[in-house]
Amino acid sequence: MNGDPGQPGPPTADLEAGTVRLAAADGGLYQLAGDFWEDYVADVTKSLQVPPVDPAQATAHSFLALAREGPTPLKFGRDVKEVASARPEELFRLYGASPVLVFATSEWLLVGCFHTFDPWFNVRAKIVDTASGRVVWRKSCRGGSPSGGSLYASTLAANGGALYGRLIRERARECSREIFASLERDRGVPASDAR
Repeated sequence: MNGDPGQPGPPTADLEAGTVRLAAADGGLYQLAGDFWEDYVADVTKSLQVPPVDPAQATAHSFLALAREGPTPLKFGRDVKEVASARPEELFRLYGASPVLVFATSEWLLVGCFHTFDPWFNVRAKIVDTASGRVVWRKSCRGGSPSGGSLYASTLAANGGALYGRLIRERARECSREIFASLERDRGVPASDAR
């Protein structure tokens, strides 16, 4: 967005004619091996290593809900499809010659100190023109839960990870608003305060 030749620019007018499809790609969740403390933390958080809600999926669904609330700069598809790969040729195979807005979790961490943890993630959104394979727009959103507080691993895991999932969905809603507002700005459409 900064005008560098290697960076994608804002979506072009050719996107306005078609429907932008939405996809969420499995970006993979990463763990690091470590020392005694890291081994202890890994043991305490073992049940939390796979989040109960995929951040990319949650962000994509929240984004789609925002897009349904009112006029948008682009027309979006009706649902979010989970895809195994965000490679342009795979997206072309699934969607044909269509722009696709892909959400992917690029980073996942449980940020913590001693016994308390906060889920933290980075979700990247990008519009891929499947006909050319070019990324025509992109935005990242990163951060922890909006509550801003760390919780005991046992609290996050309780009730099948209900609170854990809620924290991820809350942050995903914030991310979807940031991504939506960025897309509106880049398309020259004023962001709505209601979103």
